[in-house]
Amino acid sequence: MKTASEPSSEFVDRPWMEGAHAPAPEPTIPKVKAQAEACWRACDTDQNWQVACHLVPVVLFLGAPFLTLLVPLLIWQMKARPERNQALASSAVEALNFQITLFLVSVLLSVTVIGVIFVPPLMIAGVVFSIVASIKTYKGEAYRYPHSHRFIRDDLV
Repeated sequence: MKTASEPSSEFVDRPWMEGAHAPAPEPTIPKVKAQAEACWRACDTDQNWQVACHLVPVVLFLGAPFLTLLVPLLIWQMKARPERNQALASSAVEALNFQITLFLVSVLLSVTVIGVIFVPPLMIAGVVFSIVASIKTYKGEAYRYPHSHRFIRDDLV
């Protein structure tokens, strides 16, 4: 209990912390949770998923090249519902077809002696085409990769 002789401020030993200079109160858990959910809802747009279909394989290629096929496949299966968003489904299938083509051609070329020379430029071209595709997709334009075989047909989308 406070007596009349005690000061009313809790910052007795730190007078500079009084009033406007007092530390901000800690955010409450529900407030932080609501902010996180709002941030997730803002980021969970179909346009961002379309860009991720094309751009995440580039990032994975630098660290784990065997996962480049997995990202467009997972986005296509989990997020792209043709009845809900045709553009996202089409973008995921296009990226998946390109990654399959790139993977198969690089494997076939690496088996031959002369093909070893062509694999690094092929991988650089794959990174460049994926970056171009993600930029075009971000702008809202449809992009078709050049020289990409259609393993998954467009009528499945």
